[in-house]
Amino acid sequence: MSARYKENLTFFPAAADSGHDVPVVRTASGDVRGTVQHTNDLPDKPVYTFLGIPYAAPPVGDLRFRTPQPVAPWKGVRNATRLGPYCPQGPNMLYILPFQLQHHDFDEDCLTLNVETPTVANDTGLPVLLWIHGGSFAIGTGYFQPFAAMAAHQDVVVVTINYRLGALGFLSTGDENAPGNFGFLDQIQAMTWVKENIRNFGGDPDRVTLFGQSAGGTSVCYHVVSPLSQGLFQRAISQSGTCRTTGK
Repeated sequence: MSARYKENLTFFPAAADSGHDVPVVRTASGDVRGTVQHTNDLPDKPVYTFLGIPYAAPPVGDLRFRTPQPVAPWKGVRNATRLGPYCPQGPNMLYILPFQLQHHDFDEDCLTLNVETPTVANDTGLPVLLWIHGGSFAIGTGYFQPFAAMAAHQDVVVVTINYRLGALGFLSTGDENAPGNFGFLDQIQAMTWVKENIRNFGGDPDRVTLFGQSAGGTSVCYHVVSPLSQGLFQRAISQSGTCRTTGK
């Protein structure tokens, strides 16, 4: 993230915001409510932030080492004001993040995503950016950095995702016990969620750009060539990672 965006980001809880209420947004699985943010140099332009929205069923028990499944619907309004748990990984990621973590919760039930958008009007049709984080496919989190300032300044909807890491995400036994590539399949499940739901967050499901850095950039390249990902995005940006990059 550029210094411009880092310096101009200020967080305000929804209850403290006097000019903008946070609307309830409907997804295919249930309703969610988030918070409002503002950038310092655009104080009158709200950015609606929804954190920790599950996009797949918890990959535990019989779903461990399996293709991600759709999340079960919930009743009522889900509170989307706190990041979901980080996917299990080593402790190194705690020391490389450029800001303090919102929490220190790690759990296999980690398949969540976050949405930051300047509008939730479903007829707006803003471009969508879907961020895939790096970390050698072993560490990291979708909310490595907030993108609210980018959403405000560029009038785009930004989605960031968690996906399974390490052995839980990429172990393969070469047979039906653990066929592998679960982390990539998680990413595809998140892309499918965006295709089905992002219009209600002000985005255009037919103008989705994947972008990622390092292992995230490698993931983007794989999705460009994978038939499983076709039709789920229209553009791609691969930063510091290609299809020939491994473990970076």
